[in-house]
Amino acid sequence: MSDKPDDKVEGPALQALHRDAERYRWLRERPIDTIYMGGVFVGKTPENEVLNGIYCDAAVDAARIAEQEPDAGE
Repeated sequence: MSDKPDDKVEGPALQALHRDAERYRWLRERPIDTIYMGGVFVGKTPENEVLNGIYCDAAVDAARIAEQEPDAGE
């Protein structure tokens, strides 16, 4: 499977992508107060922040970029 838009993803690979997208959508839509109610949520340390929505997206994107380019945060 490639990142090229013209590649077709079918069968089990497409099902896996769909499942991953559903999981991420569920995580990014968790209420901020989930930390107090118990349950699964996205958090950022050492700030101890609960993230959702566009803040979750931005944190994930930044972490992925930092892993690809270790000097990007300097």
